[in-house]
Amino acid sequence: MWYRPAPSCSDREAKSIGAEDTFDEDLAGTDALLPHVHSQALRVGRRLRQAGRKTTVVQLKLKLADFTLLTRQTTLHEPTDDGQAIYRAASALLLAEKLNQKVRLTGVSAQRLLSQGGQLPLFDSDRRTGRLNAALDSIHDKFGSAALTTADLHETPTKKRE
Repeated sequence: MWYRPAPSCSDREAKSIGAEDTFDEDLAGTDALLPHVHSQALRVGRRLRQAGRKTTVVQLKLKLADFTLLTRQTTLHEPTDDGQAIYRAASALLLAEKLNQKVRLTGVSAQRLLSQGGQLPLFDSDRRTGRLNAALDSIHDKFGSAALTTADLHETPTKKRE
């Protein structure tokens, strides 16, 4: 009798790619949350590019101080692996929420993943974004994630990653 172990997660294709953070102290207001959502969106974009995937759906996850879990998602007009585009979508979702309590966790994820093949970019700005992301990924690989960041993330308070 032969035993065959169940397939590991690495044997299956990912259905989503995400990043989330639980905060050391619950945060109040969108101004305090946006830098964290930005950081998460950039991480998701990088992970998408590493996996050779793009997303058509961005999801925002919020866990409130009373442990209520909120998820909101939006469908993008075009597939993307760009962290800034993911951030714009996730931040719009956050800004649309009426938060009556502090938040203990935020998360951003890419849903409905696509392979990166397909149509070439129509506009030069799409190619520039791709070249910029490739350069940022190269700097990240060589010098680490803290080597280059956006201004709003420079002084983000510490948090515990999940």
